Amino acid sequence: TVDYLNEFGGMIVPIELLSFDAQPVGNRVEVRWTTGSEKGSSYFEVEKREIQNGISSEYKSIEKVNASGETIDEVHYGPVYDRAVKFGGEYVYRLRMVDKDGSMKYSDEKTVKIASGNGDLWMSEVLPNPVQSELKVRVNVGENSAEMIIYDLNGRELKHLAISNNGIEQEIRIDVSNMVPGTYTLAMKSGEKVTITRQFTIVR
Repeated sequence: TVDYLNEFGGMIVPIELLSFDAQPVGNRVEVRWTTGSEKGSSYFEVEKREIQNGISSEYKSIEKVNASGETIDEVHYGPVYDRAVKFGGEYVYRLRMVDKDGSMKYSDEKTVKIASGNGDLWMSEVLPNPVQSELKVRVNVGENSAEMIIYDLNGRELKHLAISNNGIEQEIRIDVSNMVPGTYTLAMKSGEKVTITRQFTIVR
């Protein structure tokens, strides 16, 4: 237990932080924390810095979360999802805890290393599904280049889209307004290595 009922700049920061953790989960980092008690707490801010070749960037905020304010019970926060990470990257997270009177305190740092992206592909489910005019899907191709292909039920290729290997999760939008209603398969391929498929339906 880390007790933050301590003086900070002559003021009291009434937050008892029991835990703070950041863990890699697939193509993202999930940040969670738990407080044992709070009095007059205002908000929490999750901050992150990146380490490249031993050189660290400045901390930047990735999400602000309102605090409970007044409680003597345990409160669990998160997960806060950080999808702006690269395969093979190294990141450091901390929690800024701010009271209603403006006083603040930082948690201990947590370092996260993302596994290498060699051969790793990830694709979310298609949204919306059914779809009328434009589908959206989130992908991460890591260090690879990839392509997305839409097939009909007979296996005919109807649309083709190349995806750049920027190393972070990105949203892909595909116009299907000129396609007839029916069921289709969206495939993501990277050379001869991996194929990920998602099925979706077009309605009018």
